[in-house]
Amino acid sequence: KIVNPLMGEAIPLPTYATDGSAAIDLRACVKEQIDIPPGETALIGSGIAINIKDPNLVGIILPRSGLGIHKGIILANTMGVIDSDYQGEIKIALFNRGPNHYTIKPADRICQMLFMPVTRATLSFSRVDLLRVGVRIVSSSVELGGRPGRGRRIALQDQADDGGSVGGAQPGGNLLLQIIF
Repeated sequence: KIVNPLMGEAIPLPTYATDGSAAIDLRACVKEQIDIPPGETALIGSGIAINIKDPNLVGIILPRSGLGIHKGIILANTMGVIDSDYQGEIKIALFNRGPNHYTIKPADRICQMLFMPVTRATLSFSRVDLLRVGVRIVSSSVELGGRPGRGRRIALQDQADDGGSVGGAQPGGNLLLQIIF
């Protein structure tokens, strides 16, 4: 959805730059130039809002490598996540890590938006006293396969340095984290 009247008029609509582009270029939807001094951040509107609607998809906001490498302009939060139910304007926080002022002009390509599939995990946690001296991670396991919610597991276990148990569990058997997806 267009949320700024400049979009589609003075500012080109988001598009894939080439047939081989994986991400859509987002542009600065601003009336006037914006100066970003070294060490400062500017929040810049994209002029669009999206509603992905599909909980199996996510929009990922990524920096443009040329801006980061050559000009020192990066995303302030390194990347952004646009959830499937977010409907507000996409705004981009740009940080100037370079030594010079940088000017964002209207319609400059300032970042990219990539759409990716989402796999949601079912989380389960156990309380463990990790502050006890001598705890170290001795095993982790990853099991893949099967249908969702069964057979696909990531587990992290601990064991005390002396081979004994921590928190009353059997040696090597204290589950710290288990993720099932």
